[in-house]
Amino acid sequence: MSDLQTSLQRIDDWIVQNDSKLAKKLQNQLNPGLSRSNIESKITESLSKYNRKAHNPHFPEEVFDLYQWHDGSFWLSNFASFNTLDQALGLQSPVAPVPEFFLPLFSTEYYFCGVFCDKKADGEIPIYHFESGQGNLPFIISPSLKNLMTAIAECLEQHGGFSPSAMAIDSQGCMSDQDFYYGPNAYCTQLISSNDSKLAPIYERYNVDWKWFLP
Repeated sequence: MSDLQTSLQRIDDWIVQNDSKLAKKLQNQLNPGLSRSNIESKITESLSKYNRKAHNPHFPEEVFDLYQWHDGSFWLSNFASFNTLDQALGLQSPVAPVPEFFLPLFSTEYYFCGVFCDKKADGEIPIYHFESGQGNLPFIISPSLKNLMTAIAECLEQHGGFSPSAMAIDSQGCMSDQDFYYGPNAYCTQLISSNDSKLAPIYERYNVDWKWFLP
């Protein structure tokens, strides 16, 4: 079992062993994993459908590990979704100017976080942040998918969540997104700040620039 697979298993174990609102959400919304042959078939079909064979992409092993774990979900935090493989393979047009084949593993309405699938992609590969339609160059938010998922697993095990704002919304004192706009002294704002101070050391230890991904 690879280090990434171990971290993904830790997340699954936490989901099964906990009865929190977040654990129930993840259990209900994360899709079953795909077989390796199914992943390969979807990639081949996508390259043909979208006429991308000229890119000659090389999909790193970490991508296979991720989608054999779960085939995405429409919910990952209150702001970011974990794309299904079909969604990730179909979300290429906003990053067309980027020369290498970019696979957006996670996304919101405004940005993508994913990996470059070029011939150099092998072993652990960086996770890049890319703003949709802004023309900005992508920048690294994690040295690898393993680092990102290990940090998330550790946040779950130690603090029961991995996004300060999502943890605040899920708490009894902050029930909706609108609570964020009550001002700097709002109870929800205080919860986010408290959660931030708990999670930040973990993400920093794994060199994950998490605020671009999970506010």
